[in-house]
Amino acid sequence: MGILNDVLYYYEVAQQFRGVVVFVLPFVLPWLRKVWNGEGRGPAKPVGRKTWALIGVLLAVSVLQVYYWKKTIEENVFWETGSRMQTSGEVLGSRLKKLRQRDYLGEQEELMISRFATDVGRALYTVYGTDAYMNCEWCEVTDGGVSLLIYSLPSILCPYLINLFGTLVATGGLDRNARQWRLSGVIVSFVAMLLDVYTVFTFPYDANRRAKVPRLIQWLHWDRHNHRTMWLCGFNVALGLVLYLSASGRFYHVDVSVHSQLKDVSKQLDDSVRLLSYTSMSKDAVDRNALYRQHEHDFWSTYWQEQDKLNEEIEDDFRVKDAKESAKQRVNLNASRRLAADFFKAL
Repeated sequence: MGILNDVLYYYEVAQQFRGVVVFVLPFVLPWLRKVWNGEGRGPAKPVGRKTWALIGVLLAVSVLQVYYWKKTIEENVFWETGSRMQTSGEVLGSRLKKLRQRDYLGEQEELMISRFATDVGRALYTVYGTDAYMNCEWCEVTDGGVSLLIYSLPSILCPYLINLFGTLVATGGLDRNARQWRLSGVIVSFVAMLLDVYTVFTFPYDANRRAKVPRLIQWLHWDRHNHRTMWLCGFNVALGLVLYLSASGRFYHVDVSVHSQLKDVSKQLDDSVRLLSYTSMSKDAVDRNALYRQHEHDFWSTYWQEQDKLNEEIEDDFRVKDAKESAKQRVNLNASRRLAADFFKAL
């Protein structure tokens, strides 16, 4: 029911932007047609380790979102005490004491109960939740929820900022197929974040204030807490799928341009020329200096002496001699010579 209410509310919000659609649609439709037709699609190919690592970053951020969601679930006083929206603050306080199994409430709980004194305060609780009511000492329920919104902004924006960081990491590498989705991912993240804040601030909480039956109350704070995590995880999965399809050449693949390939080849040639020049300079320095020439001569003399000594030791080894004799017995040298002579005569 909460998801359906959110969908209907988003539809009402979208209705307010109908005038903007007329100007935006001519730019959006060609881009959608371009994506739908798969322009730039390349041949299917295996996905590299870097792409899998980027997809792993998105999945890790999704796991972090679920962990953050679980750690920030707030208690709903009305649910826990079985109260209605019309229940007064004093009755809520008594029921909460009974629930806590003590004759007193804490300072933060007393602050929350004091804000339940009016029906507006109880209605705003459905929008901003327990944390804002218990911990924000400077918040007021008489300002239409502005101070509560300011206090709640960090908790609303934090999941989006975490997700935005993951999006920037996943689309910020050298891979052109991943980098092409960076701007789109950032725009979608910012639009979703601003739309979330806007819908929270403009939520018509008066409907909750007038609700006589609990099932008619829309607990926006708790619904949005769940749906926000679901949406961000779904966004990460969709972005990871797009990265996979792009890297494998199945969807909107971007090939390396000829210009980039020529730049890479030119850079490699420059590096090779630089190494050759370094080698030539070193050789010239050795040839011009008598001490360096003597060191070079001594080095190679010692090297070849060691190699000759090693070869002699190998030749004198009885196992090597036995292997040679065995090979000679297996190979008919005279027949091999005749075959070679016949071959050259035929040529």
